[in-house]
Order: sequence, then C-alpha cells, then structure tokens
Amino acid sequence: MAVGSASAYAANSEVDVLTRQGVSPARAEQALTLQSRVAETKLTRKVVAALGSAYAGVWFAPAEAKFHVGVISTASRQVAQLVADEAGLGADVVATPVRSTWSALLDAQTRWNHKLATLLANEQAMTGLYVQRNAVEVTLSSSVPASERTTLTREAASASVNVIITIEPPSRLHFDPRAARTCTFAALAALCEETIVSGVSLWVAGVLKCTAGPMTIEGNETYVLTAAHCFSLTEGANLRTRVVVAAEYPNVARPKEIGSEVTRWFNRSHEIAEVKVARGSEFAQRPPIPVPALMSEWVREPRTPHAVAGAKAAEEVVPAQDICHEGMSSGEPCGEVGRVNVILRSGTYTVEHLVEVSACSNEGDSGGPYFFRVPRTNEILMMGTEVGGPLPDCNEKGVYKSYFEPLLEIPRVRGTGSLIVLRGQSLLTTANENRTRNEEGEEKEHEESGLATILSSKEQTAWTGRNVGEPVLESAGGTSIKCKSDKSEGTLRADKDFGAFHVDYEGCTTVLGIKCTSKGDAEGVILVSGWWKSVIYEKEPELGGAILLEPRELYIECGSFGEVTVKGDVLCPVSKPKSLEATHEFHCEGEKGKTKHTEYYNGKSEKVKIATLLASINEGAFEEAAEISSGNVTFSEAVEIMA
Repeated sequence: MAVGSASAYAANSEVDVLTRQGVSPARAEQALTLQSRVAETKLTRKVVAALGSAYAGVWFAPAEAKFHVGVISTASRQVAQLVADEAGLGADVVATPVRSTWSALLDAQTRWNHKLATLLANEQAMTGLYVQRNAVEVTLSSSVPASERTTLTREAASASVNVIITIEPPSRLHFDPRAARTCTFAALAALCEETIVSGVSLWVAGVLKCTAGPMTIEGNETYVLTAAHCFSLTEGANLRTRVVVAAEYPNVARPKEIGSEVTRWFNRSHEIAEVKVARGSEFAQRPPIPVPALMSEWVREPRTPHAVAGAKAAEEVVPAQDICHEGMSSGEPCGEVGRVNVILRSGTYTVEHLVEVSACSNEGDSGGPYFFRVPRTNEILMMGTEVGGPLPDCNEKGVYKSYFEPLLEIPRVRGTGSLIVLRGQSLLTTANENRTRNEEGEEKEHEESGLATILSSKEQTAWTGRNVGEPVLESAGGTSIKCKSDKSEGTLRADKDFGAFHVDYEGCTTVLGIKCTSKGDAEGVILVSGWWKSVIYEKEPELGGAILLEPRELYIECGSFGEVTVKGDVLCPVSKPKSLEATHEFHCEGEKGKTKHTEYYNGKSEKVKIATLLASINEGAFEEAAEISSGNVTFSEAVEIMA
C-alpha cells in the first residue's frame, strides 16, 4: 500500500475537501486562491489590529469564495472595508453584522467552562468558538442526564451572547492522543531525505511513536517540534529530559538518532515538545544549510519535500479554511477548520486553546504539521502540530475530527500559540535556513549598532546568571511584582557578541502576596526569553559596556489581581566591562516605574534609544515600567565585555 492511501474515505487534498461539500471544482480553486491571497497579504492580523476591541472574528465561505469579517457597528464595517481595500481584496471581503465581539465570546466561554467544570473533567462536555455563527458552542455527551441538558439549554437561550448546545455520543467527546503504541504500519513508514524533514516518522527510545512537526531555528541550532504526549503524560512546563529520538534513514536497517535533548510543555495551555537536532547527527548536513526548511507531502507526485517558505511562514487560523496535515500513519488527510479555542479532556489531563479540523488522523500522527499550501507556488505555510482526535480514524467511514495546537496566538487569547513558549526561536523557513546568509546580515547589524566586543582566549558559547537580591518589575502606575530568586542562561554565537537568553524567575508575587505566573508555566514562575547583546554604553574616552535585553512580549497571570502584559527592552550597565573576569556584575536601574538607562551608542557614535519598557494591566493602556535588579553573568573562562 502506498504512503497516503491508508484510507479510501478521507479527503486527501484541499480541493477534495470542498468538492465533497458540493462545491464545484472551479469554485473550489477560486476559494483556495482567495485563501492564498489572504495569507499573502496577512489580512487576518491586519483586521485584528485595525478593529481592536471591536474585533468580532473572521471566516471563509468557500461556497461563495468570500472572506467574512464580523462587524458590530457601522464604524467597524467601515474599518473592515478600508483594510480590505488597502490589501487589494475589497471585492472579496464581506462585512457581516454579528451580535458580539470576540472578547465577549471569550468571556462567555470562560463562564461556561466554569459552569461545566465537572462535566469537562468527566469527558462529558467540551466548548469552542463557532465563529461563523458568532457563538460559543457547547457540546454535551448524550450520557448527561436529560434534565441537566434541558437546564443548560434554557440557560443558553437567555445568555448575553449566542450559545449553541449540541449533543454527541460519548465516543465523540473522548480525545485520543495519536501516539502510536506499536509498529504495525511498517508498510506506511515515512522515510526521510538526507536530513530531517517535517512529516516523517519519529522513534522515541526505540519505539515508533509520532510524526515530526514544524521546525524552528535559533542561531545555528535547529529544533523539531512534535506533541508532548509522545514522551510522557507527566504535566508541567519547560520540562527537560534526555531520550534518544530517531527517524528513518534511507537504505539502512534501523532508525538513526536525531538528538536526545527534549523540552516539553504539557499543561492546560500547551501540548508541545521540541527535540534539538544534534550537531554531527546524520540528519544535519554541513553549513550553510545544516537542516533545510522542507516538509514531505506523502500524497503528491513527485514525492519530494516542499519548501516551507517566506520570512514568517506561520499562518493564522481562519474558520472554514481548508488545510491538511502530514501523518506518518495516515499520509495527508485534509479538512476544514471548525471551532477554535477548544477545551477538552483526555483521561487525566485537560487541553485548552486547540483548533478543530474536519480531517481524520491515525495513531502515530501526533506531532505532525498542520499546514496551508499556497496553490500557485506549492509553498507551505505552517499552522500547528497535530495532537489527536476522537474515533473514527482514517480507516473507517464517519464524521472526522482532529485537533492541533496553533503556532500563532489565537486573537486576544494571551499566551496561546506554540511559538510563545519557544524562547525566541523562529520558524525554520527558506528565508533563514541559510546560516551563512544570516551571519552576513548579523555582521552588518553588528557594524551599524555599535556592539561591544566580548573578548576571550577561546570561543564562548554560553553563560549562566543569577540575581543578587530580589528582582522587581514596577510600573509607573504603582503595580509591582517581586520575585524571590532567578536563574538565567544564555547562548553566545561563535565570534559574535549576542545570542538568545531565558530567565526563570521564581516565587513571584504582587505586593499583596498574590502569586504571579507567566502563561503556561508553573505557579509562581515567570519565564522571560528573547535576545541579548553587549553594547557601548558610555562614549570615549571612558568607554563603558552594557547588556541590552530584548525579551519577547510577556503575559503574566496574577490570580484575582488579573493579567499584566509587558513589552520593551532593558539596558543594564556592566560594572567593570574592561576587566578580564569570568563573572561580570550588571545593574538594571529604575525608580517609580521609570527606567534609568534608555540609550546606547552605535558604531557611528550616534545615540540609539531602546524600546521603552511598558506594562499593561488587565488590557488597559500601556504605561512606563522598569526592571530593578542586580546580578551577574558567568562565562566558562575570563572575558572582557569591552575590548
């Protein structure tokens, strides 16, 4: 049996998905072309940004070949039309009146999740946003007593937003992680090329388990994403383990190792894991392109990998969009995006913020990439990683469903999307796969930005750090979060003076003692990640050095106090930058929410202003903020920050 032909029932192309719905082939091609244009112009994110709090959802209508924008007023209709016209898609966009904003739907879903807590825990309910109907959809198991279903239906009818109640057999609410338990589909083995490629079979500790998903890049390191449950059902965030992960390699008798460094996020917010591709692995070529940005497509001819293209080749999720996923067992099933922000229960754990698709999946498909194919170029836009679904699988007839965790944030649902937890990593694409080209651009940035030179007698690749005292984040409005301790790690690019960093702050609370946690992390832990570089802080003749931290936007949850969003940079002068020492002391200073150090000098001796550190409380207006801390960074041997 050929790869991709595991089922005669499942749709195996985007056109097939639509023609099975009664859409003509010509209209199907028109609809897919529109989906491509929406992706190319980034129309979804532009609509979200332009409408702000008035955003009320977007969706495709394939039978019409139209893109709908939900609007709640004449003003929002005018804004939506203006954005569509500027994108050159005015004739293809329909502004559709709806009852509720996106935020109102999310708030209502949260209330229903609390109301249904017991049913959710018992796998007797699930919720999601049915965007085309501007509604929260509540699916109840037929095992729920009729009297309780009647009560909930009555409450839904009187709700302040549209709430739809549907009834399904118990089997349709059972979420089945699609990790293979045995190697029973050897004939469907998904063979690799000379390097690791998204969509191939993965072995974990010698057992055929899952499918390789999208890949990310950080400097010269490459990571393969897959599902967290492929390794363990132990819950937690940023869990690190060592286990040999392997894939098939042509013309050999057994799988070959990809790497053994695994990090997992397995909690209510995320179900994702990454495997670091080991340097020297048989799946990593020599630079400049050690791992190419490719994904195998098992049902297309010729069966050669296709490029994951573009500078930012991750695609937003749009309801009724036609997409596919690669599975080492099922091949390439396709379907239509259904509900978003889905919450469901599987055995002992609950998963939130998933996307539902009318595509089937088999055991072994978990972790594989969900994607949208650009029709004109066959380029791939990655959307997320498959995590499972209910029966039937691809070998049976029935109504199919599967779920994936999106790479990008669900609009206005803070901290969602896999990329938010991946410490500043970028999706591996054709735009960044060439590491030599990346370094040439970084050399130019180094020259123009006035980076200080870190000098030592041997190559430095990493550092560790600790704060002295208790670091504090303080806003101009008086909000303050204090942490008891922290530990940090950073990478240093070879012969460069910048790299990636992450800091784990522990024991974090407000002044009232309310515990604060970054989205998806352990209680009281705030994880900050991003990029850092050494810069010239003081002008000649007394040159001074500083560390410039450029963290990713951060979402912090502080219990009853609410949410805090933080963005912007932090500049921390180094005490003795010209001293040859292994450990260097730094100070990040501020007072009453005002950052003290906000400028450094570039290579032309011109002042450069950093991005101001800002904080927003419960989605309010951003106000100035400051990080107040002192600490040290330690290299493996003595270095000078300035040379």
